Amino acid sequence: QPGSGSCLLDDALNPIGASLARFFWLWDGAAAHQDMDTLRHAMKIGRDNHRKRPKRRSHPVDSWRHDLDLEITEGWTAHGQTNHLLKTIACYGHVILKLSGFDLEQHIIDTAPRLPGYQQHCGHQDNLRQRAHDWAVTVEKLYWPAGTHPKALHVETPTINVQRAEDACDRISKAVQQLLSSGHLPQAISQWAKQVTEIARCSFKTLYKYPNLWHPAHCKELAQGCVNHSTSTISEKLDTLTLKPADPPNPDKFRALHTQARSMKCEGHDSDFSKNNHPDRGVRGDEVDFPQAAASEVSLDLLDDFTHGCHRQLQRLGWNVAQLVQFIAERFNGKRRAQLSDDELVSLLYQLQALERG
Repeated sequence: QPGSGSCLLDDALNPIGASLARFFWLWDGAAAHQDMDTLRHAMKIGRDNHRKRPKRRSHPVDSWRHDLDLEITEGWTAHGQTNHLLKTIACYGHVILKLSGFDLEQHIIDTAPRLPGYQQHCGHQDNLRQRAHDWAVTVEKLYWPAGTHPKALHVETPTINVQRAEDACDRISKAVQQLLSSGHLPQAISQWAKQVTEIARCSFKTLYKYPNLWHPAHCKELAQGCVNHSTSTISEKLDTLTLKPADPPNPDKFRALHTQARSMKCEGHDSDFSKNNHPDRGVRGDEVDFPQAAASEVSLDLLDDFTHGCHRQLQRLGWNVAQLVQFIAERFNGKRRAQLSDDELVSLLYQLQALERG
């Protein structure tokens, strides 16, 4: 290149000039004396070798291992590097060397003191074993040995039933605290339970699952936190409650439904039907009635005379009581005489009379 200080050299490396014209003259001379057949053959061999040679790509694990080796070899260079270096040693031992548990912890303890700068800059020499244990446990949770499958991070979330149970317990506890703070305690445990369910908006079945949250035997400790009334007064009232076994009452007596709005999948309908039903609508369903035909009335005289009529038919047929019981069971799906309705009694007498005529 003219003006750059470069020059042409001969075979003995002696300068022969720096002009661009002389460079092109030498270039043309070399090209004229070039054996093109040999050059093309060499080019083909080189091209084939280049195609067959696999591309070298650095694997992420190899690159990461190189970085870990570099950091470990360098060691401590200043204060405040202990946690980072212990993590690096733990990662190398678990991922590359495939160590775990006590072996991984011991690898950290053995490697760290041998690194440069440990004595000068490591501020955790007195609790190195504890630090090594902590980092060994942490690294095993976040990393896995090279060549193995990654660990799935399992995060447990409470189910909807668990969430509802926790919410019910919280509402029961708040209801009990509210009743204790008011000081108006009932005289019977059933009344106490009813008040708790009304305030907590839960069923008796749910309430009796957690007697430790509301039963008077367990509420004396909660009375310590009441500020509106003296603790002794509340404790005395709790003692006066009739302490019965924590058996849930008959659910048929309590039909209140305390379903929370957030637990419903739909909205409730409007209970006021007067605005939707006009007296002059004239559509089906306005009158409260059943579409079935009225049941046929059975003659009372015939029912009263059934016993005598049945006895007469048994005498005419020559049957005993056992035969009658078997006949009733076959014709009325295994029923007994006392289980027959009025209509079935009439049907039975008719069938007995039909047997006589047959």
